[in-house]
Amino acid sequence: MTKPGKDIYLYALKKNGLKPEESLFIDDSQINVDGAIELGIHGFLYTTVESFSSFIKTLGINLPD
Repeated sequence: MTKPGKDIYLYALKKNGLKPEESLFIDDSQINVDGAIELGIHGFLYTTVESFSSFIKTLGINLPD
């Protein structure tokens, strides 16, 4: 199984007992993020630590300085 094939995302969800809508996939490749999004998983395209830090703050998570 390889990204962005749907089988790898479905396997990870099942293995961890997760629902797509309650999960977040982070990757530095848009095609891989899109593969997760197509299955209902929230996706984030990682480009910089600053953009990631801002994003997770919107989720109510604060990183230490």
